[in-house]
Amino acid sequence: RAHAHSGSDDLARRTFLELAEQRHYYGFMAAKQLNQSISLNAKELVLDSRQLNRLSQSKPLQTALALYQVGERWWALQAWNQAMRSLTEEEGLAAGLVAYDLGWHDRAIMAMAEFGEKNLLDVRFPQAFVAEFRAAAAEHKQSLSWLYAIARRESAFDPEVRSRTNAYGLMQILP
Repeated sequence: RAHAHSGSDDLARRTFLELAEQRHYYGFMAAKQLNQSISLNAKELVLDSRQLNRLSQSKPLQTALALYQVGERWWALQAWNQAMRSLTEEEGLAAGLVAYDLGWHDRAIMAMAEFGEKNLLDVRFPQAFVAEFRAAAAEHKQSLSWLYAIARRESAFDPEVRSRTNAYGLMQILP
């Protein structure tokens, strides 16, 4: 804005255009100044057969996934944590994608955080429990995005999580 106010309109526009491509506060403000959509810089990561083959070699990870699929969440979490200690960054991200595909959203979110992946937005901010959230938004006259934001922050979409203060579930409601 300083460039624009000092008469350097061309330099200001170039600066705004550069900033508008970035996902942060100043990028969003620059996009607004240019009347364009914000840039989230989301990316997709697709697992290749080589990555899947390496993951299939990890006994702790395979155990975790199998336990999750049969509903043994506590034991699955223990095996998952053990598996994460032995995976490379690439394998950890791939494991997070596998968890995401299974609907194990909290583990997918945590894997993205643990291995520093900020641009897989669909994995980091999943649209989980869609029917339940839509119904709750309509029933309580709340914004769907607001409900998702609370659930993402409070439980990372783990429906069985319980806090030390005995708050539980997706929204961490106190009984």
